[in-house]
Amino acid sequence: MNTSPAFNAEPADKLELSIPQNLYESLAFLAARHDRSINGEIKQAWVQWTDQLSDLKVILALLTSRYGNEHKAEVTRIDLRTPPDNIKHLPCKFKKGQVHQINEQANILRVSMNSVILKALAWWVNTWRQVDRLNAGAGSGSQPYPCW
Repeated sequence: MNTSPAFNAEPADKLELSIPQNLYESLAFLAARHDRSINGEIKQAWVQWTDQLSDLKVILALLTSRYGNEHKAEVTRIDLRTPPDNIKHLPCKFKKGQVHQINEQANILRVSMNSVILKALAWWVNTWRQVDRLNAGAGSGSQPYPCW
């Protein structure tokens, strides 16, 4: 058994996700960029989305205050009616209690747990696009993300 302090021996909660292929490709791009697994990128997206003072939200607010809103990145829309052949099924492990948190959000919103996660993932990709666009000073207009 691994006894290093960085090793987390707590059991993980699992959730089977159905992610549109284009969103999956953008998440894979971000995961590679952040040197994380897809599962790690999904967990980070959820943590940042639920944290009112998340690093990403603060960075975006700072950049927006500096550059304004004239350099907005294209917003990605997720169509939940994606055809089955364009869906990527992915088992995802979350930290203990996070699946319960997702379920609570789904119950409040009266949607599926998958829909709650898709909303968080779309926010994650869109927010990173906006941060990148503002960081670049809106010079090139090109986006390094896969097309949607």
